[in-house]
Amino acid sequence: MGASRPEEALETAIIDAVRSFAGKPIQAAQVRARLPADFVTTNEQILAIARRAAGLDVFGPNLIRIAP
Repeated sequence: MGASRPEEALETAIIDAVRSFAGKPIQAAQVRARLPADFVTTNEQILAIARRAAGLDVFGPNLIRIAP
């Protein structure tokens, strides 16, 4: 994956999962369902990483989208 830390790899996977919905806002549970099986995580962890990730925006009732 090229990431130096597991959290960086998870962040990259989250961004890829959000992009796979073609720009539509999605719930953390939907992101989790699209992650590779080797990631064991929670909706709360996905939201926390998405809040810190450059390029992602968390808004509304825990929706994630690509930042405008």
